[in-house]
Amino acid sequence: NGGVKVLSGPYGTVLEERAKQLEVPDLSKSVNVTQGGIYRAETLAIARGYLDKGANVATTNTFGTRGLLRAAQPELYRQVVTEHVGLVRQALEGFHNRNLVVSLGPYGDCYKPEDAPSDEKDARDFHSQQLAVVKDLLLSAGIDAVVFETLCTGREAIGATMAAKELKIPVIPSFVVDRDAKLFSGEPLVEVLRQIDDITGSYPLGFSINCCPVSGAFQAIADSNGKRDRLIMAYPNSSERDPRELEEIDGVVHLHDNGSTAQQLVELVRRNASIKIIGGCCGFDHDDIGVISAAVRTHLSF
Repeated sequence: NGGVKVLSGPYGTVLEERAKQLEVPDLSKSVNVTQGGIYRAETLAIARGYLDKGANVATTNTFGTRGLLRAAQPELYRQVVTEHVGLVRQALEGFHNRNLVVSLGPYGDCYKPEDAPSDEKDARDFHSQQLAVVKDLLLSAGIDAVVFETLCTGREAIGATMAAKELKIPVIPSFVVDRDAKLFSGEPLVEVLRQIDDITGSYPLGFSINCCPVSGAFQAIADSNGKRDRLIMAYPNSSERDPRELEEIDGVVHLHDNGSTAQQLVELVRRNASIKIIGGCCGFDHDDIGVISAAVRTHLSF
């Protein structure tokens, strides 16, 4: 509610940089937050830093924790997610009119459709495990929504949304697309959005695009005739490269381009009134989120 908001930036690429600076190789592993010390302190500093730069939708560093469920460690999964939610709640202290969303990842590699669950039922069963933990925290921690990030197949998105509906958890499925606005499974995004709404009775709060080139985000929205109003969030990468190629260039190139990408995101929102949350995915840092926030405040209303 209340106009356009700015999403906190990524943890992963920033933690990887800090890991090199501090010579703590496993700093970016989300599970290590349970050890406290530097792992918790650095993650908390990143969360707080994005809020200081103007982000008003805070997210958790829980995307990578899904591997614990695949490794049959449900209790550790619960502990890690609970710790990260509490950490962001601490980061939010002193800020007003901020929202909290929990980040949940796909079953497998977000760039490999062949790693996704084989059908909607398998996807629903897996994501029900993730969501059961969030369900317990939903009211006590003041969680506003779950974002299923970087989904690359329609079948997994449908199953995850079905699980959220069964547990009555507000959800925003977020898709990775290529420059042609297709999922890596080859499905047109608009067809997947239609399927989810048809099957679930338009249950999601809305849909999102992330981890894609900015040009892919523009194209995805342009191609979403009849479903454009359901796309409410976009947070592309700081690189125009196909996200499947990012590892080949030793991480993602950070933007220090006087805000041109921020201006593109503002233009994205100007052209598409349904977009209410914008931000950056891989390669963005605190300064980039600050540029986006400043651009939003200058050109768009909160």
